Amino acid sequence: MPGPIRLGDPTTGGGRVISARLGNFSTIDGKPIVVLGDLANCPRHTGIFAFVEADHSTTFNDLGIVLQGHRLACGCHALSTVGTSFDVTPTTPQAGAAGAGSAQRAANAIGAGLLANALGGTTDGEQPFSGRFELLDEATGRPVAGRRVRLSTPSGKQLDCQTDLQGLTPWLSSDVDEPLMFQLLDAGEHSTA
Repeated sequence: MPGPIRLGDPTTGGGRVISARLGNFSTIDGKPIVVLGDLANCPRHTGIFAFVEADHSTTFNDLGIVLQGHRLACGCHALSTVGTSFDVTPTTPQAGAAGAGSAQRAANAIGAGLLANALGGTTDGEQPFSGRFELLDEATGRPVAGRRVRLSTPSGKQLDCQTDLQGLTPWLSSDVDEPLMFQLLDAGEHSTA
């Protein structure tokens, strides 16, 4: 089994895991375990992104734990700092412990990674969910650069944009945590909105 990810573990994008919503509820060797929807910063993709993959054979509060190799919304993953032998310690949750709530629903959605501000709030005028996405060719693993893309939501919002040279969408933001669907557009295809 790949090593579990904990708060502070490094990422392949040069960042670190910055949230572990279970807090001290469950730790490995004294560090909080990371679960689906927890966040890491990514200097490579210039943002903070949620883990969108997890192992659901082991769960805490119905959230799968993140193991080495599980991806962030930006495509990078965290590197486990746990040795081959470790101690998992479930403890009593503290008052005010974070619940799954809407962040879990967002993480389970297609296009998850629209991020809830890692500090737990926003300043006046900012929208609480934002991020960019790297589109990768499934066959080659290379960025899909300079391609027109349509992003749409179940509520009917639609945005046409173009990926940059690294295959990244522009920064997107919303005040609602809802799934995103991505559609690659042909050169002549335009928005119907």
